[in-house]
Amino acid sequence: MLKYRLVAVLVLTGVASAQFGMYLADKPNISLEEALPIAIKAARANVPDLNKFVLHSVKPRMLKNDPKGEHWQFLWQELPFKTHLRGILVRVYMKDGSTSVKEFQE
Repeated sequence: MLKYRLVAVLVLTGVASAQFGMYLADKPNISLEEALPIAIKAARANVPDLNKFVLHSVKPRMLKNDPKGEHWQFLWQELPFKTHLRGILVRVYMKDGSTSVKEFQE
């Protein structure tokens, strides 16, 4: 089951990177396959009700003025969506596998 989800994520990541113009300069130290379990663990540690969320997207990113550089960005969205979007944004950095977790509500 996890294999099929990972394949879907890989396909979506390829589409997202082409769509937004983000291309990886070098082979990352942390691959997408390695980053997914790291992101899930970090999200569960910060959000106890993660079972109410669904993985919405994943894509490679690089933010200006971010000293850690390129990262995999995972976005979870709370279901069901009612009046306000609640989400979790997890960044897994490609160099060292460190994480950054932010919870947001719109």
